[in-house]
Amino acid sequence: MFDLNERLLHLAYSLKEVEVELEGSTERFYRGSLHKPGALFLEVVESGGIIYGLQPHPDFRFHSQAVRPHPHYPGWIYLANPTEEDEEALWQSIQYAYERVGELVHPPISKPMVLEAHPLQ
Repeated sequence: MFDLNERLLHLAYSLKEVEVELEGSTERFYRGSLHKPGALFLEVVESGGIIYGLQPHPDFRFHSQAVRPHPHYPGWIYLANPTEEDEEALWQSIQYAYERVGELVHPPISKPMVLEAHPLQ
């Protein structure tokens, strides 16, 4: 049986177009290329436990008291050692952050505009 962190990491790896960068005890998950600005959607640090860094889903609350603002990314949180009660909120937040990055990396194409040329006077 997988523990909470193994399940969440497995789910994060299963998302489409995910690239992972390993740096020491930190795993960073990117949607698309890890060289593309704004593609980072999840940071996982193993340091005396597991710490998740991501943009929280606005409709789900964490039960854990170990939630604090992320030190480097505005609007992100750090969640240390989540409990089983936090699993749904954490998974929804991972999906939310992944989808938000997709919106930023691949902005919707707007309706084409017709440009009119006017003679110079």
